[in-house]
Formats: sequence, C-alpha cells, structure tokens
Amino acid sequence: MRAKVTAALISNFNKNISNISSVAVVGGSSHDPEVSALRAIEPDLIFHFFGIDNEFDDYNWTYLNLNTNDSLSRKNKFDLVISSQVLEHVWNIDSYFQNLVALVKSGGYIFINCPASNFVHGSPEYFSAGYAPEFLKNNLNAAGILVNDSGAL
Repeated sequence: MRAKVTAALISNFNKNISNISSVAVVGGSSHDPEVSALRAIEPDLIFHFFGIDNEFDDYNWTYLNLNTNDSLSRKNKFDLVISSQVLEHVWNIDSYFQNLVALVKSGGYIFINCPASNFVHGSPEYFSAGYAPEFLKNNLNAAGILVNDSGAL
C-alpha cells in the first residue's frame, strides 16, 4: 500500500517539482520510499529529517517530539513537509498539525499519509488510526493551510 501512496505523491509533485528544493521528512528517514522516489526525479533536493530516533544516522537530522510544540520556534522552513505513517503514533493531534505547519514555507506543501484502518502496530507507540481524509483536511484548514488535494486508497 505504501508503494501506491508514494506513487500518488510522485504523480502529484512531478509537475511541481521545480518549485521544491527543500524537503522535511517528519518521523521518517532517508530509507523511506518517498525519499527514494523524490531523489530519483530530482537528485538535487535537500532533505532534512525530524524525529525522536535517528535509527539510520541520517545527516541533517533534528530531534522533534510531535507531541509537543517543538518546532514552533524553528527558523528553517521547507518547500515540502512529508509525514508518512507517523500520525497514528502521535497522541497530541493539535501539536502534530502545529509542528507540520511550523515547518512548511508559505506556499509550500504538506503531504500526510496515514493508515485508514485501526490495525494496532508498534514502533515505538501506537495511539490511533483510521483517520478519514476530511479529518486531516479539517485539521489543516484549522491550522491555516489550504488543502489542494486529499483522498484515500
């Protein structure tokens, strides 16, 4: 399923890739399929990784706890913020959206991918899933973000 979602990301951004030079990967790593796919079409993209664990010793990595408002004072802003398979591991939904919004440049993009089922899984914690596209859209709208596209697979 993640391969299909990654293909949707690439399809959506392939036409806008010239507007993207910096990417924040929130809760992920350089091993994520979204990173590999974006690098394949634009090798010069600059990636920065945010999370609570730097499992792969990614350079350009910064600690970020999505359950707190850690990134609200960050000066670095990114053209694209990717959060893939992360939301179900966050208990503080408000902080999650505030952190993503704080990382994106004005006119930039936020890409969220999360499970639509409530299948419990670990790594490191699991709180909830089954988020409908309207849930994500309404939370982004409430945070001042215009949603161009949303959907489910």
